[in-house]
Amino acid sequence: MILQNSFFILPIYGHKRDEYYKNHKMNSKKEKFKKLLESQKFLDESDIEKEIVKEENSGIFFISPWKFNDIVGYLEIGMDGATSLTADVYFRRKNFPKDHRVRNSKYSTLQNHEFLYYAEIDKSFKIDISSNNSFIDNCKTILKRADKVIKKRNAEFQLWVSPLSFKYFDFVKAYKQTREISNK
Repeated sequence: MILQNSFFILPIYGHKRDEYYKNHKMNSKKEKFKKLLESQKFLDESDIEKEIVKEENSGIFFISPWKFNDIVGYLEIGMDGATSLTADVYFRRKNFPKDHRVRNSKYSTLQNHEFLYYAEIDKSFKIDISSNNSFIDNCKTILKRADKVIKKRNAEFQLWVSPLSFKYFDFVKAYKQTREISNK
């Protein structure tokens, strides 16, 4: 927990996107509705399809979006105050191991959804603070280490990393700005 200058925060999901929607059984709701309509003998196939489309458009089969609703934690990546990149993992209280000290029956439902510090990712090697490639290489190392910590906690948990390349992020400039802000 020595991260002082944060660059970005990445979500950790409880499931892969496809698994999330599969688990929410959107299709089973639709299938049940279709069977109900089919049991009504006065509807033909085209009427059944029209009714299903009408119900889909009304939102009856709606499932809340994965991107915002399956988050179990976060990975915060930044500098340690000197020249090493580091990261901290945060999980919802309910996603800690059952025997962990922060999990017990004293907490309310709301408290079980709080995000708490879980682990620090081992620092990467010292960074050449004038080289963006040095930041990128170290960031990739941190992400690999973080993924191991996250998977050790739960193999289904997925660290989300933007599909954009890190080369589009100016770490050198970000580092300088975070240092200026922290020195004020």
